[in-house]
Amino acid sequence: MATGIRVYWERDADPDVANYEVRRAPELGQPLTLVALIQHQIPGDNWSAERNRFYFDDTQGTARDVYQVTAVTTTGIAVGQTDVFSPFGPTAGSNSKIAVDHNYGGTDALRFVTESGAGIPDADIRVYTKPDYDAGRFAAPVYVVQTDDQGRWRRPAFLDAGMDYVILMEKRSAYVSLPTQITV
Repeated sequence: MATGIRVYWERDADPDVANYEVRRAPELGQPLTLVALIQHQIPGDNWSAERNRFYFDDTQGTARDVYQVTAVTTTGIAVGQTDVFSPFGPTAGSNSKIAVDHNYGGTDALRFVTESGAGIPDADIRVYTKPDYDAGRFAAPVYVVQTDDQGRWRRPAFLDAGMDYVILMEKRSAYVSLPTQITV
């Protein structure tokens, strides 16, 4: 990608999903505009096998832009939708967002490690709202981040204060954490 923004999202689990509608706004609170329709095809032009998720290269995107992705069935029904998000951290104007990383709740409290305490590198950390997790809606976490070589989060997740979240950590075909519930 030469210029612009790359946006990633998890595939939706609904078997009837045909496309993903990618919308962009210049900042939080502004109207979202449809910028792309990405076909749900694995493998496909917008599927990253390395990250096991879909992506869109927005050549017109800037670091200030916010995005939302909607999963749409073959009959045109929306079956899943992400929150409005920024690929680079907190959304503009979101004063009630709290940074959550491996140190939330204490030093290395949310670090992803083996039973012997060794850090698990290049694992995915998915953050879900508790209601979404409890309802089994795993296709659109509110935040996804990877771990570094020591099992620490590469960047914080910026989450709404006063809400309950469930965190799942996974290195495919190797390690999976138990769900961890936190209140921000």
